[in-house]
Amino acid sequence: MRQDLSPQFGRGHAGGALLADGNGGGSYKEFSSFTELDDEGERARMAEIAALMGAPVIAMHWDRDWTAVTDPIPAIKLAFRQKPELVFLLTDGEFTAVEPQSVINTVKTLSSKNNVMINTIILDSTNENEQEQRGLAEGRYYLIARQPQSLLSQAIPGRYDNVVIEVEAGQTDGPAGGAYGLILRQRDSSNFYYVGLTSQGSYSFARLVSGQWQEIIPWTPAEAILKVGYLNRLRVEARGKQFKVTVNGQVLATVEDGTFDTGAAALFAASFDQGGVRIDFDNLSVWAAAPN
Repeated sequence: MRQDLSPQFGRGHAGGALLADGNGGGSYKEFSSFTELDDEGERARMAEIAALMGAPVIAMHWDRDWTAVTDPIPAIKLAFRQKPELVFLLTDGEFTAVEPQSVINTVKTLSSKNNVMINTIILDSTNENEQEQRGLAEGRYYLIARQPQSLLSQAIPGRYDNVVIEVEAGQTDGPAGGAYGLILRQRDSSNFYYVGLTSQGSYSFARLVSGQWQEIIPWTPAEAILKVGYLNRLRVEARGKQFKVTVNGQVLATVEDGTFDTGAAALFAASFDQGGVRIDFDNLSVWAAAPN
């Protein structure tokens, strides 16, 4: 049974503990670190996710067996016994031994008693083609815009108004000229802000309004932006109508615009004339910002 839990108790934040829902179900075990996991591939996969989130780790794992039974509630309770400030719950949403609502109720009860924030990240792909376009490799998350003139995004759980988002990102494969960056205050697929960098060293700040692109800052070259093969540290601060874009410690732009006041956020990869653009992401941080 599959259910996306993030809208019900997921909120963006940085740091915390990582709770991993194992693949395939089975009997429950707990470990003090990922190095104790029996499955080498699973150990590497969880370590990569932990590196991406930049989070101290409490490793929890369900052993695989032929019964394919999954109940995450014992692991959730164990996580809360560690008294964390924040928990990342990574799951494919398939709880075969318990109703999803029971998981939601457990988390709501424990988080309200302990004042703990929960980030839920759904690990799911709808088809083989989708799996080829996104994933984890060598400790980084990647997106591949396979078709020309395409944009592929990965949601960051939560909704944000005044926020600071930092991420390391860059094009690591494919034809030069791809774009990447952050989507902010997204209301739906036709309405959001877009902060983009290109592998050729330019940046842009734009908005999509009712499906129509409106450039606030057109593509502008900047020496601070590293080109193909390197990751750039992109930081965007959104405070009310004020936005600040910083790359590798250098402020590139300040913008004032009040079209959207709150919404979702996402990472994105985009292609222009040629497809096959791969963008890698690492060290994502999200935290609340004081309004101006």
